Amino acid sequence: MTRGAGLFTLTKSQGNGGNVSINARDTVSFDGINLNSGSSGIFSSVDRTENSVGVGKGGNINITTNTFSLSNGGGLYALTRGEGSAGNISINARKQTFVDGVNSLTGGPSGIYSTVEPQGVGDGKEISIVTEKLSVANGAVLSSTSQGNGAAGDITVDANSILLNRGTFSSDTVQEEGNINLRSTDLILRNDSKIGTNATGENVIGGNINIDTGVLAGFENSDITANSIDFRGGNVIINAEGLFGIQFRDITSALSDITATGANSELNGNVEIITPDIDPSRGLIELPENLVDASNQISNACTPRDSQFQNEFLITGRGGLPMNPTEPLQEANTLETWVRLKPQTQNSASRIIKPSTKVENSNNNKVKQKKQIVEATGWIVDQDGNIEFVAQANQVNPHRKQTPVSCAVSR
Repeated sequence: MTRGAGLFTLTKSQGNGGNVSINARDTVSFDGINLNSGSSGIFSSVDRTENSVGVGKGGNINITTNTFSLSNGGGLYALTRGEGSAGNISINARKQTFVDGVNSLTGGPSGIYSTVEPQGVGDGKEISIVTEKLSVANGAVLSSTSQGNGAAGDITVDANSILLNRGTFSSDTVQEEGNINLRSTDLILRNDSKIGTNATGENVIGGNINIDTGVLAGFENSDITANSIDFRGGNVIINAEGLFGIQFRDITSALSDITATGANSELNGNVEIITPDIDPSRGLIELPENLVDASNQISNACTPRDSQFQNEFLITGRGGLPMNPTEPLQEANTLETWVRLKPQTQNSASRIIKPSTKVENSNNNKVKQKKQIVEATGWIVDQDGNIEFVAQANQVNPHRKQTPVSCAVSR
């Protein structure tokens, strides 16, 4: 809905106002204002005229979608000017809720409003948002306030991430207080953002603020306040794993503050900040007062240059360390059957030594050959890739050139 288009439901008498429900698969968006500065949005009201006073309840506004956005003056409004209470506003945006306050010069800021007008007697009702990510920026407002005789409504947000960048959550009242309840993984306040349940009426208590988050950070004069000008301040309870930039102070300053001040110091509200209970002293060990005399812990045998306690290092037997440090270590169970061959004086010339044979002629003309064992001094690879050990490697191989390899002879 754009350019000031709106949906309206109201009651001026005893009957209740009708509900407005939108169920959209993708996006619900209200953007812009009309020529009369009227916002694009949904309006639910309990009204009064010269001849009648609205005593019925205002209708509820329910929106279910994937992404919900208000921009350029667009808004949701549930208000009462009569005796009946205002309606509830409920948003369930699975992915994101984005409220951007950028608007024209004549239009008001984008926002979600549950309001008891000055002439209203009925109570304001709850603004409830369930979403993955909530962003309120550029002057945008989530406001559930009372300017009349009725109580302000509550603001409840359940989101994975909440970002206020020059944004405001307000449940201020001049009558009975309203509360703000926020639950998120992280809550970030920047650029003069505010979360407040302040009371300005006579003998009116400030509302309560309950925050349950993983990380709470506030920067650039962003405040969380539950103050009362005339009576007791409200209570602020923060349960966070980490707190950054913002801290509790007795009064609001130019820094980022958490306050719950009352009309005087005795009427101040309670501020409770709960963070993980980590006590660094638990990891400390108390040292003994009497240190140990190290001289009593050293044996006299370690006294240097004392002939009475001279040390010796002996090597006996066949095992253990070798007699020469350059020799390898040997076990005690040494094999006794090693054969040590005498070194050959001939070099590894590339020639073939054929085993000697003796030919004997017999009656059956058989040639008998006497085998002789010759130590192998090299190896060759034949044309089939087989390795043969030889007495001397061939200098020339008709099939493949081979490099003679000599076997080291044990000495």
